[in-house]
Amino acid sequence: MPANNQPDRPQQLKLVKALGYNIINDSPIDSENVLQQHFRALNLHHLAELIDSILGELTVGDVQKTITVDAGPPPKLCFEYCNTNPLTFDDELYLHRTFESIEDGLIVKHDVLTLPTIYQKQNIGKAVLAAFLQQYEAAGVKKIKLLAALSTGGYAWARAGFKAIDKAEVDIILAKARQMLSPLEYSIIQRLYDGHYNSNAKNSAFAIEEWARLKFMKPVLLNSKWHGELDLTDIKELSKFRDYVTR
Repeated sequence: MPANNQPDRPQQLKLVKALGYNIINDSPIDSENVLQQHFRALNLHHLAELIDSILGELTVGDVQKTITVDAGPPPKLCFEYCNTNPLTFDDELYLHRTFESIEDGLIVKHDVLTLPTIYQKQNIGKAVLAAFLQQYEAAGVKKIKLLAALSTGGYAWARAGFKAIDKAEVDIILAKARQMLSPLEYSIIQRLYDGHYNSNAKNSAFAIEEWARLKFMKPVLLNSKWHGELDLTDIKELSKFRDYVTR
């Protein structure tokens, strides 16, 4: 048995396929070698089992489960789980995560997570995050990247501790806040904004969570759109994210 009590790569892929996952190889190098070289500590079988246990009962219609491996550059592993023919838009379930191996280490892109409407607000999204976070920590993932969007993403990902990395997008939210908030409320978020950008480079990541903790900012952040990052090598950021997915 290899390190971390994982099955070896051929056995892992066999077990994953037995769960109904389709393994797609988008490169001339075989999947086993790509996984061994670039995603060695990632336990695909355990992750696939966890996601099945969380999402398996939520699907309406046929389920498509796919793991795509690409030697790159950069080397990538895409994890996809969705129902292929939902009855309505409200029944749609779609999960997509992209692992990338870059010079600085592993990063993960949270591409999308959409749950059927009747299962929202039941902490299922957090259970999915917790399952992936377990693998991020085991595999030494350095950073999570995402686009906070959809109806609740701009608020939810801020509450999760992600930082906004594009000042132009933060400026758009600030302008929206000026229209929606009272002068006193606006002065509070303006002060947080100025405090950050007056003390840091214009392209530095903004702790948008400071806005999200203010109750009056929730309507402003809902339906907002911004690119975010979470640094898993930062003990404080990692701890906040762990607390978020488990509470």
